[in-house]
Amino acid sequence: MNIIKLVKSLDLDKGEYSVFGSALLQMYNLRESHDIDIIVTKNLYNKLKNSKLWKEKIHISGNVSLYKDIFEVFKSWKFGDYSPHTKYLIKNSIYLEEIPFVNIEEVLKWKKIRNSEKDRKDIKLIKSYLNK
Repeated sequence: MNIIKLVKSLDLDKGEYSVFGSALLQMYNLRESHDIDIIVTKNLYNKLKNSKLWKEKIHISGNVSLYKDIFEVFKSWKFGDYSPHTKYLIKNSIYLEEIPFVNIEEVLKWKKIRNSEKDRKDIKLIKSYLNK
């Protein structure tokens, strides 16, 4: 999956979004990603929702997202005690081929809080990467 090409195809407003989660792990060649999660500002979320091209979903956690194809878009990325401000995550993104990604330290924090079996595997991969 070409994450860069796929995200660019969405033509999202610069400074209004950042790719989060396993897509970054694929960009660092740590493991393959099967979807692309994106955190967006409320403004961009509403713009996408109003376009009627995206479907809304309510998660067990109460979080709401929009989805289309392999993309899922969130207004926030809170889980348990992890609740960073969306604008902070976007502002502190790293850019890979002109696409913003939430930095790996934030992805690690989120995975530690969520702590599913998949997350524990990812935590090991991230820690190994950071210790290079």
